[in-house]
Amino acid sequence: RQCHGLVDPHTPFVPPLESLPRSDTPSPKEAMPLSQEDEGVKVLQAAERLFALAATGPLAEFEAGTAPLKGTKLGEIGDARRRTLLHAAASKGQDDIADYLVQKHDLKVDAEDEAGETPLALAASGGHASTARLLLDAGARPHPSRPGTAGPLHCAAAAGSVATVELLLAAGADLGVDVGSGPPLFWAAGGGHAETVQALLRAGADPNARSANGMTALFLAAAAAHGRRVAGGAAAEAEAAAAASLACVRALLRAGADVAASSNGYTPLHVAAECGDEGLVAALCEAGAPLDARDGAGNTPAELAASWQRGAAVRLLLRLQRPEESEAALEEAAAALERDVAARDAERQAARKAAGGGPAAAAAAA
Repeated sequence: RQCHGLVDPHTPFVPPLESLPRSDTPSPKEAMPLSQEDEGVKVLQAAERLFALAATGPLAEFEAGTAPLKGTKLGEIGDARRRTLLHAAASKGQDDIADYLVQKHDLKVDAEDEAGETPLALAASGGHASTARLLLDAGARPHPSRPGTAGPLHCAAAAGSVATVELLLAAGADLGVDVGSGPPLFWAAGGGHAETVQALLRAGADPNARSANGMTALFLAAAAAHGRRVAGGAAAEAEAAAAASLACVRALLRAGADVAASSNGYTPLHVAAECGDEGLVAALCEAGAPLDARDGAGNTPAELAASWQRGAAVRLLLRLQRPEESEAALEEAAAALERDVAARDAERQAARKAAGGGPAAAAAAA
């Protein structure tokens, strides 16, 4: 997935040496004209510094940094990813430098890097709404530059920038464009950005849009917090991520998301059970999630929770399935389920190992 918004200032491309101005200043060491090789090194160093200044500013230093490249069109200079100086400035929200490059040097606002990302997409990735506005005012297109490449709206959604999302929508960005990993709503939900999810839903995003594998935004919202926990971090951060994930799920459910949507039997409740998120399990069940749905391997949500050793989620799911039973009975049932699932999983693993792995082994273990 793109939308990383990072700029690599190294190994810039500059026009051929013969098109660059020659220096008449003798070498400090040898007091003789610079060789073509020396001049090339000097130009490359100046270009590298200019890329760094485009991302950090200030404008005065950036302008001064163009002096060694006098006579070279700034729009012809690119880095190893074929990004321009405007990409570098936009990715870091350097409005004054971006405006200078567009207005004074006519850099192309829709220039694409090797991945098809434009300066507007990088500004959106960083949540730089003011930079995005500047580029749109200069004529930047708010749509994906090529099929399969994340557009500015996808990038803004992934960044959780409501201001940038609303700006792009006002400019005509398409809510429904699927670039291979879902429309913008998927990107916001997968990042746990509840306010952005709500903004997209208000604008008319389909809460039941499906990806090629049958997933909906509800699946991604349910898994959002788990991804952050796996990445590590403090308990407070994990708690905040869980709350954000839950807020996304509730926003989608209020908008009419199908709580029983499945991909080969796998439902959002399976996601919550696998992650062991009790809050999500409770919210999905309250909305009518099927407790007896079975995924492609035949697991119910409770069995999947047991397989992943999510004890609290197992007990909550059983409690919801058997509200009339006592706590002692539920505890006994949970322990029995965990033993049965552990034994079954061990048998499946042994079958896979005996079959040597691969599709045949998976079929034998099913």
